[in-house]
Amino acid sequence: SGSLYYLLDDFNHQHEHAVISGSDDLRYSSTHRVARDGSGTWQFIRDKSQTILSLDLCRSLSEGRVEVLDSYNSISKQKNLVKEVRSFQQLMTDLEFEWIRLWHIQGQHHADIHPYWHKPIENMKKWYLQLKGVCNQICNALKEASVKESLIVSEDLFDVMIEATENRSKLRVAFDQRLQDKVFSTLSNDMRPIPSGIFNDEGIPSSNELRTWRSKFMSKKNGEVPKAPSSLNGNNKMSKISSMTKKEKKKVASNWQRMQSTMKKA
Repeated sequence: SGSLYYLLDDFNHQHEHAVISGSDDLRYSSTHRVARDGSGTWQFIRDKSQTILSLDLCRSLSEGRVEVLDSYNSISKQKNLVKEVRSFQQLMTDLEFEWIRLWHIQGQHHADIHPYWHKPIENMKKWYLQLKGVCNQICNALKEASVKESLIVSEDLFDVMIEATENRSKLRVAFDQRLQDKVFSTLSNDMRPIPSGIFNDEGIPSSNELRTWRSKFMSKKNGEVPKAPSSLNGNNKMSKISSMTKKEKKKVASNWQRMQSTMKKA
């Protein structure tokens, strides 16, 4: 045909931008998903999901065998628990925002013409719900640790759950804002986003609840008198600090050091 096909470098980590130019000064551009090895492929997310779900922690908790948590009863094993929980929390985020939501936002027509993806998407939904069940069990352990002694729960475990919960909450807000774009109203019904129906937080505590439990846990650990939940609203400084993650405390300390340095220079 005499047309030329140009690849203009990476569009992002999963796509390439292409321009087709030919006679009559016509140029057409489009963006194409790249069939490359790496985190953007079905094989990668499939293998990652199967690896994490095959961990004894995930396998046991998804089957309701909560006694598996009793095996994480030493400092070294607590660290392993934190590492495993962080890995499945990240997988939940990847499945939701890198795959399932992006499939549904493209509408029913897109789904109809890509039957190959039906089974992989259903598998990813199934894995997500399995991980959600595991997440519920971990949260139950955190809640229990806020009121009585625990040999398995650590400060770091609270932090992983708080950070993951708040991160997904922010991403959901951003995604909902994206769905409000007027461009979707210009599309035919079969090309508009379709609901996924699985991303509700039923059974999963909010980050505020997790922070309240963290505060109680740390107060008990440090031998302090437990404070009422309302104290987290700013009425009790110690309770508020103990509800913060280690990263947040470090950030506050760093900001205070910069402020002191500025005051000295002034």
